[in-house]
Amino acid sequence: MEIIITPVTGRPGSYQAHYDETLLCTSRLPFFDGARVLLSQGYPADTVLTLRHSGKDFVSLRSTIGEAAKLTVIENERVGPRLTKFRPNTFITSEGKQKESQHLVPAS
Repeated sequence: MEIIITPVTGRPGSYQAHYDETLLCTSRLPFFDGARVLLSQGYPADTVLTLRHSGKDFVSLRSTIGEAAKLTVIENERVGPRLTKFRPNTFITSEGKQKESQHLVPAS
């Protein structure tokens, strides 16, 4: 399985992640967020997943859907970019309901 990413115009660092012709998500972490979308859609966790930039012939990242879905990248003023365990953020909506945010925009 291969995710193809394209940059989002006007949003530096954000990418659209596609599998076949289907838009999985728009994200700053399209490989990991795309893996979570595929996992939620029922694709097997042991399926090999690769990421390629649109127009390029080489693979940039490779993992299984399940392993990629467990990861995210952390980067701040104290820590350079590194992989870490993914933890969904939970917040309370204006209606008082609990909701998880995965920092991605699912395809509609």
